[in-house]
Amino acid sequence: MRLPSPEILGQNIARLRQQHRWSQRELAQKLDVHQTLVFRWEKGLANPKGETVLRLAEVLEASLDELITPYEPEPEAAAPGFAEDHEFKRLFGLISSFEKEDRQALKVFIEALATKNRVKSALQLT
Repeated sequence: MRLPSPEILGQNIARLRQQHRWSQRELAQKLDVHQTLVFRWEKGLANPKGETVLRLAEVLEASLDELITPYEPEPEAAAPGFAEDHEFKRLFGLISSFEKEDRQALKVFIEALATKNRVKSALQLT
């Protein structure tokens, strides 16, 4: 597996860790590594080994793509449609009650839909 630049991977590790509201120490404990190593990864001073990247994806409940691809937040203009959709808000609120495997399956499904839409948009540009 070819890893991205340490800076990109580090930014993604930090972002995903913060989404879980974990400290660097808590993430290190979950990975059974020293906290200093997590700090070095997040600062782009080092890259984790390939097998550790796989473990990071599992622990952070993220895809490998999320870890190694530069993060590009969705434009704010897309958000208002969801804010007005009460059914979507109701369903979104249910996600926290899902088991870990079901949340992961939902992430995979959403990622697949996003990929389909990116491909569709790319094909329309040509």
